[in-house]
Amino acid sequence: SPLAYDAVLRGLDLLRSDNADATTEAISAFEKAIELDPDYSRAYAGLAAAHWRIVQSVWFLAAGGGFERSWREVLKNIDRAMEEPSALAYSLKAQILVEQGRHAEAFDELDKALALSPNDPDIQVAKAKVLNATGRAAEAEAALRYAVRFDPLQTTRYLRELGVAQLHQKKYREAVTTMRRVIARENDSAPDIMTLVSALGHLNETDEVPALIEKYNEIAVPSFYDPFTAQESLLWWYGDMFGYDPEYRQHLYEGLVKAGVPEGAGSDLNWSTVRELVSQSEGLYSVEDVRMI
Repeated sequence: SPLAYDAVLRGLDLLRSDNADATTEAISAFEKAIELDPDYSRAYAGLAAAHWRIVQSVWFLAAGGGFERSWREVLKNIDRAMEEPSALAYSLKAQILVEQGRHAEAFDELDKALALSPNDPDIQVAKAKVLNATGRAAEAEAALRYAVRFDPLQTTRYLRELGVAQLHQKKYREAVTTMRRVIARENDSAPDIMTLVSALGHLNETDEVPALIEKYNEIAVPSFYDPFTAQESLLWWYGDMFGYDPEYRQHLYEGLVKAGVPEGAGSDLNWSTVRELVSQSEGLYSVEDVRMI
């Protein structure tokens, strides 16, 4: 169906805008494509990717139904997309596997995606995200530099992952420059502010930190996330910290402390204590000895 194909292209373009309103529009576009062609696997992959963007953000209120609804939509639609997988489906599957700490499987999925579409810049960005999560920031930056050859517009997703890679490599000045470009695009992603503040903290440049904390809270608190604290960075950053390199995670945290971000829960609730108590299954969490109500 040419109309379904057009709807998918429109949805993918909207996803590149990387904000709540455009993501909601993208969901409608992918749903329209599925309505026109119920067997269009790439449309299911796009729909899963749009809900994944919500899960990774503080936008879930705009999605109507909350975080858990969007997560269920991710699982349902990625399963449908994998019946006849596209490069998009493989790359999204890889990102989901990273959140579950299944890094080797994630790289396998990325290899499949790149075999189908080796010059797709979005897949290179997804690869960089996995490389960053697994302690390979220099390789992540190399993948991003390769991606920009095919997408010179440098989407927000590209710049965001580049800033993260630069922070991890202790290229603080470059990370600040990159993340300021991301935030200047008027996106509403609170974790971007966290990345910028950590880089500023490592540079001991803290004049603008109070204003950035206020901006973070304006985005996060109305969506029922916690106010900006250093401890929060250990538990929540771009969706999840369970599958992330522990040294990179600690480095992010240390930058926030240097920047003067409030500590939060304090040393009695540190990351290692929480990690021992919490288990993860299919993206949802449970706490030891706590019953489901």
